[in-house]
Amino acid sequence: MLCGLLSPSSGSGNVGGFDISRNPEKIKENIGYMSQKFSLYEDLRIYENIDFYGGIYGLHGKQLNKRRDWALELSGLTERKEEMTSNLAGGLETKAGSCLLYPAQPVYRFFSRRANQRCRSCQQKAFLGYH
Repeated sequence: MLCGLLSPSSGSGNVGGFDISRNPEKIKENIGYMSQKFSLYEDLRIYENIDFYGGIYGLHGKQLNKRRDWALELSGLTERKEEMTSNLAGGLETKAGSCLLYPAQPVYRFFSRRANQRCRSCQQKAFLGYH
């Protein structure tokens, strides 16, 4: 409900001042979500996944390059950016998955419990980098 995907059956709520029943599209414009099952394409390299998702968010050229490099640095994957995601172990897969969230610089970030437990250092650095 907080991500604007489901309507509440009763009650109310808001995210960033936007009502979850009346303004779900505005909520979606301002959030990023990292699920428990990551959305990495296994046939792409880490940096290619970031570029793909950055393109979905409308990022291109220098802006995409800058944010991709920042996400890689934030997650400690700069030296591994050429690796295929299919070869990543669990912890590295989590870090690579978190990279997909950061280039769009969402105002609010939601993490599944598993992703939250595994990406705390990235989240703290991202918070400091955004503000």
